[in-house]
Amino acid sequence: MRYMEKPSRSLIRQLVHLALKHRQELVQPRYQKEFPHPVWGLCYVLAEAYYHLEGKRLGFKPKVCLLSLDNSGESLWSTNHWYLERPDDFECIDPVVEHLTKMHRFGIYYFKIRGCGFLTKKPSKRARDLMYWYKQHAVLD
Repeated sequence: MRYMEKPSRSLIRQLVHLALKHRQELVQPRYQKEFPHPVWGLCYVLAEAYYHLEGKRLGFKPKVCLLSLDNSGESLWSTNHWYLERPDDFECIDPVVEHLTKMHRFGIYYFKIRGCGFLTKKPSKRARDLMYWYKQHAVLD
């Protein structure tokens, strides 16, 4: 097996921190009050920003699935969910789920997983904004 460079957990944590700080600008209106947790609605923009900053170079690919808080796939909070996976070793980058399970210790279940590209070829405006804030923040540190 060839050596796989590990993703930067520091970069992921910083993106989550900045996304939470700028949540109002990043979360689409339909997700603003849908779920009582601040990271809800940030999966697409976090996955897209990480992909363009580092994930693509490390071999990660976007995935979309149905995310559920129970193992039936039919919980009240079932929704589409975006994350990244590296096909060579199946390593996942999912900042939202990592944050949810770490903070609240409830189960997250993935259903109907499929590989796909992002909705735009170049970074979306929300991803560009998050990457800009990250680069500004990195310069200040």
